[in-house]
Amino acid sequence: MKAIGVDIGGMSIKVGLVDEQGKILQENREKTLSTPLECIDKLINQIREILTQNNLTDKDIRGIGIGCPGAVSSETGVVEILPNLGWQNVPLAKILSKHFNTK
Repeated sequence: MKAIGVDIGGMSIKVGLVDEQGKILQENREKTLSTPLECIDKLINQIREILTQNNLTDKDIRGIGIGCPGAVSSETGVVEILPNLGWQNVPLAKILSKHFNTK
């Protein structure tokens, strides 16, 4: 089963589709936008685009893993602080779960 990997950085948001061995099957890179909502909207669109291009739905992926240079609660999925982007207490996992039926 495939998974989605996300890297939220100061300059770009990278989204990749990976296989069971962690091999990147497809990658999409977009410029990081200024507000958390703009970034999250861009991220959601990137994930949807990759799924669509590979004839997949969110039910076809094992989960979405996200890395970012800040403090994130692994229990709640809240980005507590992402200093280089000015994010504070952003419920990223909750927002994504409204758009994708996966972990």
